[in-house]
Parts: sequence; structure tokens; C-alpha cells
Amino acid sequence: YNGVWGTVCDDYWENIHADIVCRQLNYSTPGSAALGRAAFGQGSGPIFVSIPFCLGNETSLDSCIFSVGAQHCSHNQDASVVCQDVCINGSVQLVGGETPNQGRVELCVNGKWGTICGDYYWNIAAA
Repeated sequence: YNGVWGTVCDDYWENIHADIVCRQLNYSTPGSAALGRAAFGQGSGPIFVSIPFCLGNETSLDSCIFSVGAQHCSHNQDASVVCQDVCINGSVQLVGGETPNQGRVELCVNGKWGTICGDYYWNIAAA
């Protein structure tokens, strides 16, 4: 928020919110799950979002209406999400990099992940 990373409070954190987060991160939404109580560990820094109101069709969490600044929350209430990593035909993923924005390119075809051969035409423009 305004160029600063922060966490989301788990007050009223539900599966509808998990679906939106998973959709925003390009994961499949069926089977996503909202978890509370800092299920994957407590964050640090500001807790920005509290009590998000979403319709369910949003493509990103910041499209929802929410309270900024959650003074009544602490990091033991950080929201968490589990997304399903389902292979959907035409999806692309990066695998094996040191960070999520780098790695080997894989393409989903017929429900299976496979690599792309880059012998002749794969270059920075194709990437």
C-alpha cells in the first residue's frame, strides 16, 4: 500500500477472499482456502487491511472495499491463503528460479506441465 508491504488482518477473512488472492496470483480458484491466526507465520510491518468487503468476482484484493489500518489487529492475526496449483491448458509458470519472477518456463498442455524448447527462436523478445 503506497509502496510499502504490509499484512492483512484475518477479521472476517473467508474463502471468497482466498479466491481473489489466488486469482490475483494466477492460481486456480476452486479449492482455495482462507486461513487465519498467522497459519504460515507472523508478518512484520504495518497491518493494512481489515474487514475486506468483496463481491467475489474481483481480480485483485485491492479492488475490494476495506479499512486501511487495523489498529485492533496484531500479527498473530495475519491472514493466510492456500491456493491450488492446478494445471490449466495454456497456463505458464516459472520453475526453479531463486525468486518467483525467474526460472525455467513451463507451459500447461493437456493437463500436464512441460518445458519449452528454446533452441532456435527463444530470446529476450520471446520471453
